[in-house]
Amino acid sequence: MAATLQIRTLGGLSITLAGVALHFDAHSAEALLVYLACQGRPLGREVLAELLWPERTQKQARTNLRVALYRLRQQLDPYLLVTHQSLALHPAAGLDLDCARFKAHLATGELAAATARYTGDFLVDFYLDDSPAFEQWALLERERLRSLAIAAFQQRIRRRVNLTRPWPTPNVCSNWMPCMNPRIANSCGYWPKLVNAAPPSPNMKPAATCWRLN
Repeated sequence: MAATLQIRTLGGLSITLAGVALHFDAHSAEALLVYLACQGRPLGREVLAELLWPERTQKQARTNLRVALYRLRQQLDPYLLVTHQSLALHPAAGLDLDCARFKAHLATGELAAATARYTGDFLVDFYLDDSPAFEQWALLERERLRSLAIAAFQQRIRRRVNLTRPWPTPNVCSNWMPCMNPRIANSCGYWPKLVNAAPPSPNMKPAATCWRLN
């Protein structure tokens, strides 16, 4: 298992193995993989079946889980740890999960690295229509990670910016903090000071006028 399995959940979902994008026949297989990666521990089959197919009978949900697992094993069998009772990602597998790295950077105080990882909301535009339970989990995780990102951006601004001094001429760069996610910049409460204007609308393009943090 020398190749690294990369799962990108921030700003959308993408799954790559050794740099090659992986595609699955159903969102349920992708949802299963993401949930296992985020939980980081073995999970019971019944728990997973109930999470992903709560509106199905127990028998149908277990069947659907076996189908989703089969789809994953076709491309990622060495990366899965499968027993009759539980499923997990193999602990020896080379896994690169962006949201986990984001939290790890925050834990060590590496705010620049953390904010660079946060390229958008968790699982944005990814939906599992038949599973309100999965959608609820994704929503809570999305809000939690967004709150952590906002706090990290606020800390960077406080460290790098002296708000009592005159503002320099704004610059344009899509990699600067307010540009990356207007909603986060607005939530920080600094956007009007950075651009000397009202907060942006939600549909504002990312490449906006702002002040560089670093």
